[in-house]
Amino acid sequence: MPAPIKIAIGGAEGRMGHAIAAAVAADPALTIAARFDRPDATGHFDALARGSAGAVTDRIVRATQAAMHRDATEYADDILPHIVYHMLFHPVFDVRLYAAFLINATPYRPAVAAALAAEIAGGRILRDLGFTRCILEAFRALGGPDQRRLVERLIVAPGLPRSITVAAAATMGHVGGRTSDAAWTQVLRVMIPAPGQWNAATGTALNSLIYGAGITHADAALRQIRSSHEVPASFRASAAWWLALPAHIRDSALDQAHS
Repeated sequence: MPAPIKIAIGGAEGRMGHAIAAAVAADPALTIAARFDRPDATGHFDALARGSAGAVTDRIVRATQAAMHRDATEYADDILPHIVYHMLFHPVFDVRLYAAFLINATPYRPAVAAALAAEIAGGRILRDLGFTRCILEAFRALGGPDQRRLVERLIVAPGLPRSITVAAAATMGHVGGRTSDAAWTQVLRVMIPAPGQWNAATGTALNSLIYGAGITHADAALRQIRSSHEVPASFRASAAWWLALPAHIRDSALDQAHS
């Protein structure tokens, strides 16, 4: 039996939200993965998230709304703060991902992505590694070419914790845009260690980069990995597998964001 389809419900506390929840509960092919609603009756987000998480959420939402063009300047979106908070701070990865997908389906996407990028500019990236990793996760659904450039810089930046470079590498197959051959060469020069220095984190990062190169048709990077004597045979074989795929199969998996 296939796994049930996961459903995220917006306006979950309203009459329609309750009706949708009841319908999902009655269908064994569906399951509720996340619920969203207004933070409180006044629209203030503080009732949902206090402290630093609430402050960060408020800052991102304000930057997003300031970047939007709208006819009614008095318009206030009470749901957006809730979704942004869940995208960044919910402890369950699936909920964070579904929240990002919800934003991706709205006109907020580029503005939220830009606001998230601003959050990890400068020294902020080192103050909360978990938060930075969650932003990189969100880029997988929201990021465009500008965020791809940021991810590339994070991978090659000296002195960053390995957890950040591994998370950035995992983003390369999902964030929008394309990476130039020169940038790929720089990324691989940093991420392929000398013989004897391989570890689990290195392998995880290189697997992500191979997927990212394969899914975006970065064949020069794949050939570099395939021919490198410093790369273990299993990774060279993975790069060779991507290169051997017929073009029409790889094209079918290429997201429009990468074209």
